[in-house]
Amino acid sequence: MSSPIRSVGIDLGTTLCSVAYVDDEGRTKMVPNALGEILTPSYVLFEDDAVIVGKEARKHAAILPDRVAYLVKRDMGQKVYSRPIMGSYMPPEVIQACILRQLQADAAKVVPGRFQTVITVPAYFDETRRRATAEAGQMAGLDVLDIVNEPTAAALSFGEALGYLTSQGQAKESMRVLVYDLGGGTFDATLLDLSPGQFRTIATDGDVRLGGHDWDARLADYAAAEFIRQHGTDAREHPVTYHKLLIDAEEAKHALTVRTMAKLGIEHFGNKTEVSVTRTQFESMTADLLQRTSHTVRQLLNAAGAKWKDVNRILLVGGSTRMPMVAKMLRQVSGVTAEQKVNPDEAVARGAALYGAYLLGKRGPQPAAANFSVTNVNAHSLGVRGIDQATKIKRNSILIKKNTQLPAAASKKFVTKMANQTSLAIQVLEGESLNPDECITVGQALIRDLPPGLPEGYPVEVTFAYGTNGRLNVRVLVPGTNVEKQLDFVTDRQKFVMSQLPPARPQ
Repeated sequence: MSSPIRSVGIDLGTTLCSVAYVDDEGRTKMVPNALGEILTPSYVLFEDDAVIVGKEARKHAAILPDRVAYLVKRDMGQKVYSRPIMGSYMPPEVIQACILRQLQADAAKVVPGRFQTVITVPAYFDETRRRATAEAGQMAGLDVLDIVNEPTAAALSFGEALGYLTSQGQAKESMRVLVYDLGGGTFDATLLDLSPGQFRTIATDGDVRLGGHDWDARLADYAAAEFIRQHGTDAREHPVTYHKLLIDAEEAKHALTVRTMAKLGIEHFGNKTEVSVTRTQFESMTADLLQRTSHTVRQLLNAAGAKWKDVNRILLVGGSTRMPMVAKMLRQVSGVTAEQKVNPDEAVARGAALYGAYLLGKRGPQPAAANFSVTNVNAHSLGVRGIDQATKIKRNSILIKKNTQLPAAASKKFVTKMANQTSLAIQVLEGESLNPDECITVGQALIRDLPPGLPEGYPVEVTFAYGTNGRLNVRVLVPGTNVEKQLDFVTDRQKFVMSQLPPARPQ
């Protein structure tokens, strides 16, 4: 009898990653990296003969900025990473694959037997970013079981702590939970209903370009302004100096979590400046960043038709939520004291592992698989570029609205533009605007060789099927003909093969 497949969850963070798995008793355990640490910095150093991931790569970021990639998650879905590495531009999923390959190696040392992996993404990631994340996992050689939203994973970890994973758990009351997820580079807010054995997402919103790194940058700007005042030079213009300053700013931010004052310094071409900053100053200079998260939460509640009085618990996820200003702001606006029952750095990885065990359990006997159900929603509306027949204006014709429960399917009829039309161009859009130019093109397909003689206005049926993991399948059918096509997304993103990169080297 073959040994059961185990579940591994990977929190692929913007600045830090973590890995967890489910043991034989159904409990989650964290996987240490080669240094014995739970958190692995999301930094990749490309040497001539090796790829190094983690803390050692982070140390070299200031020394070899043209060889180290970081904050890559913010560029997922783009054609290339925002900075050249060793003189060349690389697709971001290739860099993420290097990180995932190292995390897989760490897991293989701890997890007995075969395992499959669930990778987490921000709930507000669009289809393009989700697809790129899945591709990164495949490039890394992972057996990717699924992609899951980070707030959903965090809620599962919370449910594990409270005993909500089965309908027979000790906890019996239902509750509405707001997951406030502020990581190193992204922010998500998600509203869920929890009851024993059930996790149902109501609505989600977020900002994929807001995170703890932005707080670090404000502290760096504050110190740089004092350096300019004293020495007349902007040290941020030198990549090595600026990266060292950002590291010092991050350490100062951490210090301000437990102390009311911290110091950070700049040394640039023989000139030195040391700057003191109080927690009050820090909160003042970043108040607009915090306000952005508060605004997103308000939008979320409005979309869900909910008010603060409907929220029973607030769950803080992501290391940046340790800043005292976060819990203080949430307490002021909601009257609810945020939960401290789960480790904000570990919750997402643990929940991803639990979700994987749930999926594996549905396929067959697995060790201590919990019997619970998970319902997600889509973060963005999905539609097709079309033409309004009355006004002849191009429109985004939405098939699946934002915050629709998944899985979801919807169909809509379109018509041919002219008589004897020989081809169809289907452009899939993501976004809330009815103006297609204000939306993101998720993918497109050209259907050739339509039957001759079709009249103007001949029907064309487009069907969207949106899975629980947020992946989209599109089917195009021309009734009365043999024309039927599953839409294959067209991407001109350059493909790399992992074997073309130097081998990974232990940290």
